[in-house]
Amino acid sequence: MRHFIIILCLIPLAGRAAAWDLSGGNQAAIWVSQADSDSLYNVLHYREGCDLRLSGSLKNDIGVEAGMSLLYDQERWDDQPVFSGISKRYLRLKTENLSVRVGTYYATLGRGLVLNCANEQAAKIDRYLDGALASASLEDLGDARLLFGRIRENTVEMDTAKTYLGTEIKTTGFSFLTAGLAYLRANAAGPAVDPSFGKPADEQYSGSLGGAFGPVDLYGEYAGRRTYGRLSPSAGWVGIEDANGHAFYGSLSAAYSGLGVMVDFKKYQDFDAAINAPPPCNREGRLLNNGQDEYGFQADLTATPWSALELRGNYSWARTHEERDELTASDGRVYSGTQKWQDVFMEGRWEARGNIILNAEGRLRQEGNLQPDIISKEYMGASAGMVWKYQGSRTLSVKAGANRYKNTYDIEKLCYDEFLAELGWVPWEWLNVFATADLADKPIAEYDDQKSWGEAGCTIDFAQGRQQLKVSAGQTKGGLVCSGGFCRWEPAFKGFKTVWNWKF
Repeated sequence: MRHFIIILCLIPLAGRAAAWDLSGGNQAAIWVSQADSDSLYNVLHYREGCDLRLSGSLKNDIGVEAGMSLLYDQERWDDQPVFSGISKRYLRLKTENLSVRVGTYYATLGRGLVLNCANEQAAKIDRYLDGALASASLEDLGDARLLFGRIRENTVEMDTAKTYLGTEIKTTGFSFLTAGLAYLRANAAGPAVDPSFGKPADEQYSGSLGGAFGPVDLYGEYAGRRTYGRLSPSAGWVGIEDANGHAFYGSLSAAYSGLGVMVDFKKYQDFDAAINAPPPCNREGRLLNNGQDEYGFQADLTATPWSALELRGNYSWARTHEERDELTASDGRVYSGTQKWQDVFMEGRWEARGNIILNAEGRLRQEGNLQPDIISKEYMGASAGMVWKYQGSRTLSVKAGANRYKNTYDIEKLCYDEFLAELGWVPWEWLNVFATADLADKPIAEYDDQKSWGEAGCTIDFAQGRQQLKVSAGQTKGGLVCSGGFCRWEPAFKGFKTVWNWKF
């Protein structure tokens, strides 16, 4: 682990400079998987990442911060790039009202309608810019940002021919109202032999209003998108796939004594810009087609009628327009027919005694044309569990549930039941033992005709919480994993996993 050696060499050097602070972390993961169900050979997946951050101050109260990320990624999944080297690096200068950063950085314009570059660990998508970012704070008047660079996702440039220039201005002069404007433009895609290859250059813009009126918070944002085609040195501007997109997102939240309400809604048309991720408006964090054509809403209610009882209900609904018979998303997949989503979720948590917590949840969902090979998917399920606290910080938790699915594929239908079980045990505060089991009564086509999965392992914390080791073994089904509008198809895995984290 050469990155580990680098850290050990830098620590004593930082200690000699009292005005500077060195911090960071290291993560190493080793996965050993069976190549396929009929193979006796194993495949080694190794990934190690090291983050270093050095901060201090110069004269005239100018703060300085520099950092870099070293990555050695040999996870040989079908959609996972292999990488070795410096994945991120930056230098930042900061005064009281001005900050300038050169290198790699994360940025979101508005609520992600125009631009959303973030690190979504759940979906294993790390999207960031490589360029420059300048931020200014005008005391009580507002904030302004100017960004420039190219966009990378999981160390790979999303479009090697595009450079983005954007700005955002927010006014905070009123205590109860915040207004914002954002603009982002991609440069012309450059010369191309075949003008039908790739995506056209485009620009996006948005305006937003947000306000707080007592216990009620309101937010609304409208965004537009315009494409212009490619600039060819011989043919000039070549307009292809021109789009006049628009998007609207709004939310309302209110909190009273023992009651919380949140409602948000969306309407996106031709807003599949690849570099954005509009709010999905559902608890799964899933968009129907990345904002190309969808509208819907979500309502979430939380109530605590007694201090020991907490109840929550969530309902979300979305669909595409009837007149659209076929959609092609940014990932190249073609979806036919009207896409639909309806989800109902309820859960309750009751502290029956000082050391016993009971919980239960119910689920009901209907999906239509959300996967290229599944026309419709319906399922209903429920689960219940208990957490027992004993002898101070020690806990024992159990959970069991079941789901009933009704899937319609292109050529057949499949109805099956799925049974779930989870076990967790914390005998000491530094040790967590866990196990999961998933059993279906029929082989499932979308999961390689498998019908059983299970995993067991433990997590060990040591060095006063600065280091953690997680070890597990078993088989997981994979499937679509979404978070914050980002989605990734997680491949199935069978084998052994170990992950070590260290922070200093």
